[in-house]
Amino acid sequence: MEFLGWFNFEMNVYRVPDLARCHLLAATFREGAQKWFQKLGPRVIRSWEQMKTLFLTQFQAVVNYTPPVTTLVNVKQKEGESLTSYFKRFNVESTLVRGAIDEMLKSFLIAGLCVGTVFWKHLQENDLALSADVLA
Repeated sequence: MEFLGWFNFEMNVYRVPDLARCHLLAATFREGAQKWFQKLGPRVIRSWEQMKTLFLTQFQAVVNYTPPVTTLVNVKQKEGESLTSYFKRFNVESTLVRGAIDEMLKSFLIAGLCVGTVFWKHLQENDLALSADVLA
């Protein structure tokens, strides 16, 4: 879906007609996609919408699942884990989810801190929000 989105975006930029898009998309196919397309036979595809639908239907099983941002609630600082290590691990996990916005990331990051640590106490006492550079 991501590939098709970028492909369609580029075709829109260059104002490529719909039927030409079908030919150009087919020209990008390799291996399994090329074999699938060849099995369709001539004149099966009559529109860009039909091409997109057939393509997505055929390859939807290979689409990678991207978990929602709420799965970050399960990322917790481990006992004895340094803040640096926790932040790095959290950052890696945050790149794997969809729908992440800064405020949500901050909330999940803070919620995952070990209760009672010096940093946790500092945040509680000062009611501070983490800055973006802490997450970087």
